[in-house]
Amino acid sequence: MYIVGSGSKHNDVELRYSLRSIEQNCKGYDRVFVVGRKPAWLTGVEFIPCDDVYDCTHKNMMRKILVACHQSDISEDFVMQGDDHFYIKPYDFSLVQPYEKGELPTKFKEHEIAPNYRTSLIQTRDFLISHGLPFRNASQHCGQPFRKSLVFRYEEELFIPAFAFPYGLESSSIMAAILVHEGVYEYTYRHDCKFSHFNNEQHLLERIGDDFCFSIYDRAFEFGLENILNKWFPQKSKWERD
Repeated sequence: MYIVGSGSKHNDVELRYSLRSIEQNCKGYDRVFVVGRKPAWLTGVEFIPCDDVYDCTHKNMMRKILVACHQSDISEDFVMQGDDHFYIKPYDFSLVQPYEKGELPTKFKEHEIAPNYRTSLIQTRDFLISHGLPFRNASQHCGQPFRKSLVFRYEEELFIPAFAFPYGLESSSIMAAILVHEGVYEYTYRHDCKFSHFNNEQHLLERIGDDFCFSIYDRAFEFGLENILNKWFPQKSKWERD
């Protein structure tokens, strides 16, 4: 399930190449859901309209997850991901795990991440601790597992209260904590792979290393990212109109 917001500055090429990467390199998935806004070129997906109503990314993401669970026949187990996740190596979605990168932090280095995001992660940690749940940082830039019945079971206790926080809470970390707490999965450590800059294609490949998926900040387009993605994924996917 893709969460698509209204903030693409690049005509949604992120989603276009993400879909191409999945078709080229991935297996273990069935239908593709897009929740949010539907680009004009997109076809053949299960589309669930859901406008951004909050001035807050995490709240809009949380709302779209709940809308998808309540207003569609999305499967019991599904994978939630952003439109800027690119799979460059073979990957089987049926083997997806709650990927984490250490404990949710209590502090950050100055200018390490945006202040609102920093506050959200710290408050997510405190929120999970207050509910006796594990507090690993599952804010990963790759697909993360969700289970619809557990969203419903914990909706009133965990998901709805997240909207009361000024910058929302990190939905993947909450879902991962529930899945581990319920004994569905154990955490799997993964070094997060998201880039804002690189020197050239070879440098980008070196930075990705052995990882199966990477993501980008908007600034990456200033370094020729679109040309590289088109070289890696030149064939239109079945989800693109002619």
